[in-house]
Parts: sequence; structure tokens; C-alpha cells
Amino acid sequence: MSSGGPLTTGEWLEVFSRIGDAVRRVVLPLAGTEAGRAPLTVGAGGDTTIELDRAAEAIVLGELAGLATRGEKFSVLSEEVGRRTFGADFPLVLVDPVDGSLNAKQGVPLFGLMLAVLDGPLVSDTFAGMVLNLATGEDWTANRKHGARHSGNPLTAMPRALAGRIELLGLESNPPNLKLAQPLIERAAKIRILGSMAISIALTSTGGFGADRGASRRGDEDRPSDAVNLDPARTIFVILSFEGPDVYSQAGGLGVRVKGLSRSLAAMGYTTYLYFCGDPQLPADEDLEGGRLRLRRWCQWISAQHRGGVYDGEEGKIRDWNYSLPPSLVDNVIAPAVAEDKHVIVLGEEWHTSWSMRLISDLLYYRGLRDRVVMLWNANNTYGFNRIDWAPLNLASTVTTVSRYMKFRMWEWGQNPIVIPNGIPRESIGDPDGQAVTEVRSAADADHFWFKIGRFDPDKRWLMAVAAAAELKRRGRTVKLLMRGGREPHGAEVIGLADHAGLVVRSVAAPRDPAALATVMRESAAADVINVTSFLDESLVRVIYASADAVLANSGHEPFGLVGLEVMAAGGVAVTGSTGEDYAEAYRNALVLETDDPLEIVTELAVLKERPRVAEHLRKRGRVTARDYVWEKVIDQLMLRVDFAAERQAVKLPAMAVKQRVSRARTLRSLT
Repeated sequence: MSSGGPLTTGEWLEVFSRIGDAVRRVVLPLAGTEAGRAPLTVGAGGDTTIELDRAAEAIVLGELAGLATRGEKFSVLSEEVGRRTFGADFPLVLVDPVDGSLNAKQGVPLFGLMLAVLDGPLVSDTFAGMVLNLATGEDWTANRKHGARHSGNPLTAMPRALAGRIELLGLESNPPNLKLAQPLIERAAKIRILGSMAISIALTSTGGFGADRGASRRGDEDRPSDAVNLDPARTIFVILSFEGPDVYSQAGGLGVRVKGLSRSLAAMGYTTYLYFCGDPQLPADEDLEGGRLRLRRWCQWISAQHRGGVYDGEEGKIRDWNYSLPPSLVDNVIAPAVAEDKHVIVLGEEWHTSWSMRLISDLLYYRGLRDRVVMLWNANNTYGFNRIDWAPLNLASTVTTVSRYMKFRMWEWGQNPIVIPNGIPRESIGDPDGQAVTEVRSAADADHFWFKIGRFDPDKRWLMAVAAAAELKRRGRTVKLLMRGGREPHGAEVIGLADHAGLVVRSVAAPRDPAALATVMRESAAADVINVTSFLDESLVRVIYASADAVLANSGHEPFGLVGLEVMAAGGVAVTGSTGEDYAEAYRNALVLETDDPLEIVTELAVLKERPRVAEHLRKRGRVTARDYVWEKVIDQLMLRVDFAAERQAVKLPAMAVKQRVSRARTLRSLT
């Protein structure tokens, strides 16, 4: 067992396995005996606790209490005793010591142990779990990053033998509620009621059951609908974006957005194509995530002549994109998918793709395929709006945007888009290496340590940040402003203001890791501003977010403000503007600036120094906010909007019986 910090996912699974062995040794001799079924009290879950339940839970809580005595901090929520805190609200360990205790009480050899650990308040925040069949020793484990295993082997689901039917339906129900499952029963060849929901669900994951359902008074909400079938096995996503995951292809938040969205869709099981203007030195076609994420680098022959980044040679790339991409996409992706009775969802990003969305739609009409493809086009900024032909774009696609602020800005152009927010990767939520954070913070050695990252664009209010640093220096305070801009001309104006205001500026290449950054900062003790001139690795940026007293994301025009969310996820303090940052709440999870006056930065950040508990509160609440914007939850919202877009575009279902899908009611519950 590691003693060098919080338990890793693998270590939690080791703990669960050890608990399972101990519980099994205690429970099996009690199953079916008078001693085991002796009633004791009513548990926190509302059921009567019997001796068998108590004995199992005592083993679980004893093992977990041992972790607490060794310094581990977490909470426990159990069906029998309710919630107990061991030093922290999260991680939260969920426990059902004997799932199927009625079976165990009656001597029916089918009952299990369920253990899971979450890093947030929702079931979707689970990062490790185990179901153990206490009667047989068979187990199912899951790890957020490495998938699921069945008795130690990678979990693979057996193929279905009956097309359009449920070969074996698993149910968990009281007799009066069975009628609520009638729509599923009518589609089933056989039915099994095992008496252990955890084991039934685990068997469903292996394909043993075609479906598993707990019938209740809410059952009608989740009946299969006649909406678009979004089963990952029958749905393909295509993302079109100039920016992408390559360093060459990233100029701002768009590249980060499509990288996170495409990877999350692939991780959820969807075959996802990402077309973007990629690095000319990398393969034109590259498959990742087990083949589910398929990168298609476009315009590489132009990029080879324009090495300055994704927007170098922009006009030539637009022409090549519009000429070559639509027919290639239809011939190589959409037409084969439709031939396999699948749906395709095309997501276009930013003004560069607006023409190609229309061209793709027209080509699909000519080929008789338009009724099988849902098309959405998303605005991340107002850039290039003057070049968009809005009427054809609205005919070809459903228009979306990333914030209410952007929706209001688009009203000025006669548009009324649907708002679907940006997201962040789930793995970005967590504390960076504590030792690295401490080292960087110590190396800053200043009264105020700030960080700012983004394009050198006047909208980002770089001048406001520099002027605030100069004002602090004038007042006799030491300040360290670490910044990373881009290649834009506005950067010269920013550095010029810093020089003119009496700030000492040092420009450096990006350090490779936190230790190298700390060295640079110690060597730059005389500098007030450290200007990083090359690409900063994502892992290093997270350390800086957590180390700095504040991260200045103080834009005057911010369509969404992805940096602010990333700061919150890493446990930093975000200082945002007040435009598209729908997630930011002043003094609750962020500092929100209302003006472009540098004195507002000075006074607001003085609060953090004078009242450190405010800073601690912002870091804690920011982390909670970030969990609401993980890509999985944003994609749930996207799926609901796909239903609407499909209706508008008259997209039809495949010519087959509808499989059960993630229903509207169930998805809505996952968002609350």
C-alpha cells in the first residue's frame, strides 16, 4: 500500500478486493442460518438490518477505518449505517455490504458485495468500483481510465443472438410494479429475477442479460422512445474544425475544445472522426483510443509551406478544405456508415467550416443520404461572422453556441442559436503534484504571484493585467506575473507597456517541468514579468494554476472562458471577466471583474491576501463547479439537442427495431 499521498485508483481496488475476501469468509457461514437472519434494527436505507448485514458491514467499516488511522481522508455512505466522515467529504466510498440479503437470509446462493469510490457528488463521478458474487467468488471491477474486468480478464460482451429482441431480460421488482416493465417484457424471449441488483447489472455488462431494469412507479419515464438511436454501436460522430490536438493546430480554446470533445466521445464508445488542419510532419490518418478516435489531418500540403501555425496560409486552407473535404467525407465515412444502417452526427466548428457544412448537406441530398445525417454548426466566437452566409448555413444545420453571452451577441446577426456549453476532461479535476506546487510557489518569492495565458489579443485585457502589476509595484509590493501569450502583434504592445511602466521583463523558453520552472523563477528574482515564449505542457500549466495566488482570465469579450474552468479543476483561483463565463459566480467560486480598471484587480486580489479563508473557499467551490462541466455531462446535453436537430432536419431512424437508448428522462436526471 502506498504511503506517499492519497490512494490511487489501483490501490482502492486492492482495498476492495481485500475487503471482499474478508466479507466472504464471514458471510458464507451465516447464509441461510437462524443466526444470520436474526433481525436487529432498521438501516439507513430503510430496510431491516439482519445479523448477516451487520457482520458484513462491520468488516467493511473496520477495514476502511484502518485506512483512516494511516492518514487517508475520505467519507463512507452505506445502506446500513448511512454516512460517516473520515476527515474529508471526498473521495466518497459507497457500500452495499450484502446486496441481495433476502437471498442470503433464505439460503439462496446469489448475493453480492458492492463497493465504489467517487471523487464528486454524482454517480458519474465514480472512478473505481467492484461487485463481488459472495456465493461464488466471481467479481467485476472497473477503473475509470483502464476500463472494466471480469474475474481478472478484460471485460468483453458476448454478441446478441436475437436481432431487435432481448434474449434474456433481468428484472428487480416487487410484484405490484412488474406491470410497469411490460413494454420490455413483451420484447424479451426469457426473464430472470435474481434478487441482487448489483450482480444483475454486472451480468448485463458482460452480455449475459440483454437488459436489466428495476421496475418502479417511475418506470414509464424510461421507455424506449422513437427518437434518434444514439447507441454507440450505431452512431458515428464527425467533428470539423481548423484547430485540433496537434501543437501546430492549437491557437486558442477551440483546439482544446475539440481535443476534449473528440476524446470523450471516443471514450464513451462512439466512433469519432476529427478533421482538422494538422501538423504537416504527422500522418494524414491516425487512429487512437482503440481505433474509436480517428484523426484526419487536412490541408497538410499547404501547412508544409506555412509553418507558422494553423492560421498561417488561412485563405488557401479554406479553399482546399471546401474543395476536397466534403466529397471525401461523404464517400469514405458517411456513405459506408449509412450502408451499415448507422447514423452520422456532423459537428462543424467556427466560421471556417460554415461553407463546407452547406456543401456536405447539398452533396448528401444529391446522394439520397441527407435523412440519415444530423448536422450542427457551433460558434465559439464572433470572429468571421461577416463572412458567413447565414441563410444557407441555417438550412444545412442547427446552429449552436457556447454561452448565453454568445447567444445574445448572435442576436445582433439575426441568429438564435442553441446554447451547449464547453467542457473539460474529467481527468483534469484533481490536485496536481503537491511537492511541485509548493516548489513553484516558493520560487515565485513575491507578495503577489499571478499567471495569465491566452492569445495576445486586446479582448483578453493583457494591458489591464500589466497595469495592475505596475500599480502594485508602485505601492511597494513585490509582484511576479508569469505569462504565456502567442505570436500576435498585440504582444509587442503588452511588453512595451510593461517596460514603460517600470516593470522588469524577462522572456524565456518554456520550461520542461515544474522543477525547471522553479529554477527559472529563482534565476528571475529581479524580474516582475516572466514572458514564456513557447508552448507550455498541459501538466505544467495545471501546476501553475494551483501554485499561483490568482490566474487572470479577465477578458473583456469572452465567449465561454475555458481557462477559468481549467483553473477551477486544478484547484486554483480564477479571476474572470463578466461576459461568457456563465459558470463564474462572484465570491462563490471565482473573482469576477466588472470593469476594465486595473485598480479592480488590485483591490480584488488584496482581499485574497487579507482574508486567506476567502481564497480557500474559492478553490473549494471552484472544484465543485468544474465537476458540473466535465465532457460526459456536456455530451449528455448535446445528445438531447441532437434529438431536436434531428426533428428539424427530418432525420429518420434506421430500418430496424429501436434498441434501448439513454432516455431523455434518465439523461436529465444525470444533469441534476
